[in-house]
Amino acid sequence: MANKFGTAIELKSTRSGRARQRQGTRHIGGHFPPETVKRLRLIAVEEDTTSQALLEEALELLFQSRGKRPVG
Repeated sequence: MANKFGTAIELKSTRSGRARQRQGTRHIGGHFPPETVKRLRLIAVEEDTTSQALLEEALELLFQSRGKRPVG
């Protein structure tokens, strides 16, 4: 493939490890005050886990409180 200057460029054909881990998933998010983000990260450090895992736990609790089946 050539760019606008006529020189060849090589495209990566392999996915990174992170991309493979995310295959079959969708991103959801929101905008939160800095203090909320700080608290989430602090809990993650204190519990030796990730923000992702804490958010998954929070969503499962939300679904449960609404009478929805667990996802995971």
